[in-house]
Amino acid sequence: KYGISVNGSQIGLSLHKGGNHPDFKGDKGLHRAVYSFMPHNCGFGARAVIHPSYMLNIPHIVSDGIFEAEALVKTDKANIIVESVKACEDEDKAFIIRLYEAEGSRTTGTVTFGSCVKKFVQTNMLEEALGSAVDASSVRMQFRPFEIKTIKAYY
Repeated sequence: KYGISVNGSQIGLSLHKGGNHPDFKGDKGLHRAVYSFMPHNCGFGARAVIHPSYMLNIPHIVSDGIFEAEALVKTDKANIIVESVKACEDEDKAFIIRLYEAEGSRTTGTVTFGSCVKKFVQTNMLEEALGSAVDASSVRMQFRPFEIKTIKAYY
């Protein structure tokens, strides 16, 4: 999904493409898709395109009541996106944070952790440590265009 093309004045949108091998029934049945045209009068950027796209694809869940929570992780640059947080595969008291640079630009920003994080270490994509764990509540990180970084956070 999410395939687009532009040819002259025509825009093409592929909402779904399913494989048929090894499961020839894998793309059969009802598929739901949401899409949106979002005109904007500025260039491509995280605030203009990426953040609203996340709002469309991952809508907020609204319920009655009051809930306050500290952010688990946040960044000071709009183009450094916290893409996922997941349980660590090989340690009980750790979780993995994946971030990426979304605008195609070199960026240096600060990643700040919530108070539950006691220490962290940057890892490769296989979650293997690239150094020693550091006791700190934030870290300055440099990103190349579209670079993905992985952090193992201990609590």
